[in-house]
Amino acid sequence: MGRHGNKGSSRVPLMAAAAIIALGGASAVGWAALNTGDDDTAQTSSSSTTSTTPTSEAAAPSPSEDAETTTADTTEDTTEDTTEDTAAAEAKAALESCRTTVKAYDAYARAVDGSAGSWAMHTQAQVKLDEGEYTVAQTKADWATSKKNINRDLKAFAAATKAKKAAAGGCDAAKDAGGTDSAGAATACLDRLAALEDVAAKGKRVHEQWATHIDMMAHKEHSSGAAYHRRWLNMVKVATPALADYAKADKALTSAPSCA
Repeated sequence: MGRHGNKGSSRVPLMAAAAIIALGGASAVGWAALNTGDDDTAQTSSSSTTSTTPTSEAAAPSPSEDAETTTADTTEDTTEDTTEDTAAAEAKAALESCRTTVKAYDAYARAVDGSAGSWAMHTQAQVKLDEGEYTVAQTKADWATSKKNINRDLKAFAAATKAKKAAAGGCDAAKDAGGTDSAGAATACLDRLAALEDVAAKGKRVHEQWATHIDMMAHKEHSSGAAYHRRWLNMVKVATPALADYAKADKALTSAPSCA
């Protein structure tokens, strides 16, 4: 009996210890629950979000970034189109200005061509007379025919000179038409203008010789016959190379492109 009683008493401390351990475990869990507040939960959640959010944002740009990129591309395209349109419009305007200038130079070329024809007939009659190709009657006939053109030649040259002066420099901007639809036409006009400028320079010299002789004939009665004849022969001499130079420039003009 005594040992049986001792055995029962030994169970009591063991049960008590188990109860204490059980209570202690429950208390530990309760304490942990009390000390685990929203701050810790928020921190854990924040840490988890922070670690995943950048990857998501880097993988897919925000709609605002796409919109900014699209706007920038559209602006660049619009700017390029506007620049091209402006360049084309300026080139076209420059071409029209050049055409106006070329027309004025063409009119000048026709005016000096009239003077050159009259002056050539007038001087070559003397040359042919001296070389025995013409009789005195034939020489005087050519002189009379050429003198009929005096008023026409002087008026045409004066008007053409005025128009040419007003249109001078009109082809300067056409030199920058490269790369536009007007480039080919602008090049043709500039090439023709170059040929016309040569004709103008050579033709002006010829016209001035003719105009000088016209004035000389108008005041013939105030000159001695011998002095007049010497001066006339000298004019014939210098006229021959001037007319040859003009004829060469005029021939080159026939090969120049059109500026229509």
